Amino acid sequence: MGWKKQLPWLPRELGRLPETFREHLRVTRYALRDLPRTIKEDATVEMAAGMTFFLLFSLFPGLLFLTTLLPYLPVDAPIDELLSQGLENHLLPVEVHTLLSGHVDGLLNQTRGGLLTLSAGIALFSASRALVSLSRSLNRSYRVPKIRSEAVRRLKSILLTTATLILVIVAVLSLSLGDWVVEQIMAHDLIPVSSGTLIIIIRWPLLTLLSAFGIQQLYYLLPDQRPRWRAVSSGSLLAVLGWVVTTRLFTDFAGRFIEFNVTYGSLGSVAVVMAWIYIACFALMAGGVLNALIDRGLPIEDSMSGPVPKSVEGE
Repeated sequence: MGWKKQLPWLPRELGRLPETFREHLRVTRYALRDLPRTIKEDATVEMAAGMTFFLLFSLFPGLLFLTTLLPYLPVDAPIDELLSQGLENHLLPVEVHTLLSGHVDGLLNQTRGGLLTLSAGIALFSASRALVSLSRSLNRSYRVPKIRSEAVRRLKSILLTTATLILVIVAVLSLSLGDWVVEQIMAHDLIPVSSGTLIIIIRWPLLTLLSAFGIQQLYYLLPDQRPRWRAVSSGSLLAVLGWVVTTRLFTDFAGRFIEFNVTYGSLGSVAVVMAWIYIACFALMAGGVLNALIDRGLPIEDSMSGPVPKSVEGE
């Protein structure tokens, strides 16, 4: 299956990858210039909507899986604390926090047996379909000439979704261990600052880099033709920072100007959850598009002085 007939517009021919810092800046400028039209031509807006549906479908089974799993873990992993921190830092709209925290409270206060496997299966299936949508978006962005079988794509998405769920569990457990780690650092005088200042200094840069690293690995593993490996890329940073900034703007805008309960009635909270997830999905796909444009390298007229290497493995 080829993309030439479906996607006739090509932003730039493949050129030489940048070698100097100035060339990196030039490639990034070309990529940012081509980004809006590429998003339009690749139907990124519509593909993000499809990814949003599958993530929304997996959200509540995923919460059910986590809350059912917590009693079997050796430490106290406060999901409610995670939601509260998201609300305090404007990463969760009020409606999203209310809906999710109410759902979590209901799960914690009611004993539900035999739901661990069922909820994990539903969450895994839906979230893996979301990664399939992201894989298709990356294939379009990289103009992959040959697509692997759908079965291979689904299997790879399931494996990556399982790894992502494990990372989410580790992140939730880290909330319980975070205070202990800070106390150990302070007890051994590794960093001569107070614990509160230490958390403020390292928390957000560390979370940003870890999130960008994880997203970049999805950008590397999901396409059917591997791009060059990077620990962190401009696209993954754009995805993280873009999601954080747009979420905060959306949260403030929704809180000040929109009465979702009046507009959507009882579905107001669900509408906000869908919008919040859509922002994340669009940011993920936009970051992948930016990476693909950067990987096209310097335009041909700027690449005459050097050879034209392969910017994507296997080309």
